[in-house]
Parts: sequence; structure tokens; C-alpha cells
Amino acid sequence: MGEGQRGCCCRSASADGVVMIEFEFWSRYGGPGAPLPDPETMCKGQCEGIGWVPIMNDNMEEPWRALWLEAEAKNPTDDGTHFVKCPECGGTGKC
Repeated sequence: MGEGQRGCCCRSASADGVVMIEFEFWSRYGGPGAPLPDPETMCKGQCEGIGWVPIMNDNMEEPWRALWLEAEAKNPTDDGTHFVKCPECGGTGKC
């Protein structure tokens, strides 16, 4: 199974023997077949090549505070989280 795809199988021993536990996960960069960001050209900022950063209302350091307040003014959130454009790459995910 290649990078960026789903699937993981972990073994856990129990008193009765070995129990198989299967976890399913998805890469944050996309589903199966989606290309991973190129380490040579991806943004090295908080977005890690995605272009967007999740910010909670308890992270009030700049520039995150200003970006969160701007997003909150446009569209208030119920859970205190906004996804804001990365200030380093402008949302492109590239450096």
C-alpha cells in the first residue's frame, strides 16, 4: 500500500490469543491516487503543503489571531475553529 492511501492493520495480544484490529485512515493530502506534495516545492509553513491551516479561537498569536478574527467576522463558527489561508504561501501550498 503506497503513501497517501488508506489502511493499517495492527496486532494486539490478548489472553485468548492474537486479536486483529483494523484501522482505516486517510492521508491529509488526499485519497487514494492523489499525489503527495513535492518536498522541493511545498510550503514549509504551518500548512505543510496544503495551503490551509486549522486555527482555534484559543490560538491568539499573530498572524493567526488576525486571520481567525477575519474569518469569524465573515462566517461565525460553532466550534471555534476556522481553516484559514496559510500566510506564507497565500493558500497555494507551494513555496
